[in-house]
Amino acid sequence: MHRFGSVWKPHGVLRVGRAALRLLAVVGVAMASAAPGVANSADCGGYSTSIVVVRTDTPPVIDGVIDDEVWKNATPVVNFCQVEPIEGAHPSERTEFRLLYDSEHLYIGVRAWDREPEKLVARAMQRDGAITPDDRISIAIDTFHDRRNGYLFQINPNGARRDGLIIDSSEFRSEWDGIWRGESRIDDKGWTTEIALPTKSLNFDPGGSTWGFNILRAVRRRNETNRWTAVSQNLDFINMAEIGTITGLRGLEQGVGLDVVPSNTGGVSDDRATDRTFTRNEPSLDLFYKVTPSLTGVLTSNTNFAEVSVDEVQLNLTRFSLFFPEQREFFLQDAGIFQFADLEEENGLPFFSRRIGIGPDGERVPLRFGGKLTGRQGPWNIGLLSTRTGHRGDLDANWLSVGRVALNVLEESTIGVIGTVGDPGTNENNALVGSDFTYRKSNLFGDQVVEATAWFQRTFSTGTSSDSSAWGATLDYPNDRIEAKLRFHEFEENYNPTMGFSNRKDIRFYDSEFRYRWRPETWLRTVDSGFDSRFVTDRAGNFESGTVEVGIVGFENQAGDQLDFDWIWRREDLDEPFEIEDGIVIPMDNYRFQTTKVSLETADWRNLSGEASVSWGTFYTGSRLETEVGITWTPTPTWRFVLTYEQNDVRLDEGDFTTRLSTVRVDIAFNTSLFWDTFAQYDNESQSIGVNSRFRWLIADGQEIFLIFNPSFDVQHDHQSWESTQALAKIKWTFRY
Repeated sequence: MHRFGSVWKPHGVLRVGRAALRLLAVVGVAMASAAPGVANSADCGGYSTSIVVVRTDTPPVIDGVIDDEVWKNATPVVNFCQVEPIEGAHPSERTEFRLLYDSEHLYIGVRAWDREPEKLVARAMQRDGAITPDDRISIAIDTFHDRRNGYLFQINPNGARRDGLIIDSSEFRSEWDGIWRGESRIDDKGWTTEIALPTKSLNFDPGGSTWGFNILRAVRRRNETNRWTAVSQNLDFINMAEIGTITGLRGLEQGVGLDVVPSNTGGVSDDRATDRTFTRNEPSLDLFYKVTPSLTGVLTSNTNFAEVSVDEVQLNLTRFSLFFPEQREFFLQDAGIFQFADLEEENGLPFFSRRIGIGPDGERVPLRFGGKLTGRQGPWNIGLLSTRTGHRGDLDANWLSVGRVALNVLEESTIGVIGTVGDPGTNENNALVGSDFTYRKSNLFGDQVVEATAWFQRTFSTGTSSDSSAWGATLDYPNDRIEAKLRFHEFEENYNPTMGFSNRKDIRFYDSEFRYRWRPETWLRTVDSGFDSRFVTDRAGNFESGTVEVGIVGFENQAGDQLDFDWIWRREDLDEPFEIEDGIVIPMDNYRFQTTKVSLETADWRNLSGEASVSWGTFYTGSRLETEVGITWTPTPTWRFVLTYEQNDVRLDEGDFTTRLSTVRVDIAFNTSLFWDTFAQYDNESQSIGVNSRFRWLIADGQEIFLIFNPSFDVQHDHQSWESTQALAKIKWTFRY
């Protein structure tokens, strides 16, 4: 996605713009040679967007070959239209799908014709791996037909699968892992896929017989996407408002609705700094029960997260703490239910599950017990979570709880409340209450999307009785040709969401964004220009900091290669000294600095792809040169290598320093069930190398074995040493009733 950009600054910016055009002329020929031919625009549509699904007593064999006699009973659907590169054009390749169902499954069969099957892009093999750079079939299903939420299932020609939850037509949560089957085959006509979705894996209204449904096919070497319905570049595929329907779904069964998931983790940890060795054997139990067909209760006991990947290091040259995403399965399942307003990974989150089970020093806090109730009941969206953490250090054992309820109103909008109780970082008392309203309309002026959000929060902490509120509002116009946004947030000085995330208080935050897009229908697919401005003042209106990022111009060719030119202006008013590096302190003052940035990213469907950016300019009392490079090489579906490097060269009156961060990722997929991933990272701030190596055998969905090896090394200039080692094994098995 291009950065926002289009407020013009004369002289320097125009010189950069002219340089951009000269550089574009040089690389244009190379980029054009990679671009496929652009299809001629033509009307495509005018057909029915509703299908009556045929019931079958004989299920098809899920082997990826659509040769079962039972498939002949299903009417083939061939009406696909192009969304990219040309909205409404006929697809370059024909696609056909068929649907069947019985009491326990929805069956989907797809034939994807291709005149050059040898050119299919199919490198991903891993479950939930990097599937979007490949040819793929994506299926969106709105089981409640509320035109807001749903499930997304994806599969590529290798049979690699990915799934997730669709939340409010605007957010995709890939952390959800359902139990389902899918197989694909490549032949001389293209490729085929068969999918069986168990009704036990889905929440739905048993009294309803109509579900929302859409299907997408990506032809990656042409950077082309085709859909059955919702054929608009303004609508993301996960927008449930305008998709088609499948009807006739009667007599669906969910069984008892109980999943019993025992697991056990065992291993050894060796800390060479203290010369201590720890052994570990931790049984755990998770219970999933459908209280109603649309509400799921979860109980977890002695939960462990041994299989979770390590956090990626982030370099921080700001005054404020960074956000690290949640990665633990118990908290990620149905996490979208707890989404509040439009707040994501930013200051003001009322609930951030990573606060639970991780102490203020970053160390693990035992999670003894947890319970959760999530789902939908009629127009209500319900999320309740409560956990009991164990004693660790000075922290007492504690109950930490959150409740979230939202009501669907109007066609696509919601109004809701949230509340939290508990402080995971201290032994003090803390609580929060909040409310929000989100208005969404996906058919303004026919096919335009508009969103508006307003929210309020108040916290209650020990010894604090006032100035503990926060509120905000957003107006968003997220469309293809024009994208614009206005936001305002205010946080009082005692606002303290201990179960959430807040890194800046006693401020007012102003944000405006605008981007305009041209579609030349030549070897260039899009040309973008716009800006993103963000300003922070204290609550008395005194300026604290601000950023204006001007996207002078951003180009994307038909193959998906991108070239961007940005100019960034920043202002920081320091009311106290700021230690940016050990021993280097920036004094109090008002600072203004400018940065020029050039970025190049090649299309990710190629075997070898990459991205690089360089930015340079003034920085506080001196200058900063930032360089970032990333390379991804996938020579075969078995092997995938990812290398990244980031360097900041900072020269200040107070002193000079350089930060470096390097990562290496090696993914080995022996087949679609057996994977070995290794991730290593080094930064010169900690002067250490951390390695996370994980072997995963996916025997079947819900039945898997992990082997984890995590060594770390101290690589300071005067000595190198092996700091610690962790070796673990985990087995997890799902029994479904």
